[in-house]
Amino acid sequence: MAETKKLKMVFSTDANTHLNLTIPNPKEGLTLKGAREAATSMIPVLMTSKGAKAAALDRVVLVTTTEEELQ
Repeated sequence: MAETKKLKMVFSTDANTHLNLTIPNPKEGLTLKGAREAATSMIPVLMTSKGAKAAALDRVVLVTTTEEELQ
């Protein structure tokens, strides 16, 4: 059985849309505070494919998936 984790960060943009960023294998023990601190340095360089700039971090979700191969 294999377990994988990914961090999903949702940012609001200056065009009133959302930008989703998914990071595979996030650091163990990551906290909301740590994610917010990291987001602060990412916001100035994040942009959607249509040119909307990230404005603020709205939501952070840690997604854990368990795969079980059937025998």
